[in-house]
Amino acid sequence: MKRSGFTLVEILAVILLIGLITVLAVASINSVNKKIRERLLQTKMSTAEQGLMTWNNDNENCFRNINAIDCIVGIHNNNGCTIEDNVVKCEITIGKLADENIIKYDDIQNKKVINPLDNSSLNDEKICFQYDKNKRIFKYLTCNN
Repeated sequence: MKRSGFTLVEILAVILLIGLITVLAVASINSVNKKIRERLLQTKMSTAEQGLMTWNNDNENCFRNINAIDCIVGIHNNNGCTIEDNVVKCEITIGKLADENIIKYDDIQNKKVINPLDNSSLNDEKICFQYDKNKRIFKYLTCNN
């Protein structure tokens, strides 16, 4: 008597192969998604730095001012700004740039720029810079948080 069909072992082997392929595919997709989110974060930070350039251009006359610290208090509430040897050093938050419509909020209703890696807020992330009044140049710095 000849039987047609598959044996239990053959069926289990096929199910095992399908499961293995699924696990590999999901792992690969998760890896790609993580890389995409990391790239998106880099793009957002780059956009924020470009926004800082715009903010600096809008406020450059203030930095050239002899009494720059008084001017900065008006535009920046003196948040982390210092003047030493004709060099003004400041830090500005991504939230401040978004408040001034220089960059866009991701969540307009809650006024948040969102970190794509963990969905936390980037509003308090600082970007630091200095302006040398003698050389009349802006320089971007690494913030010491």
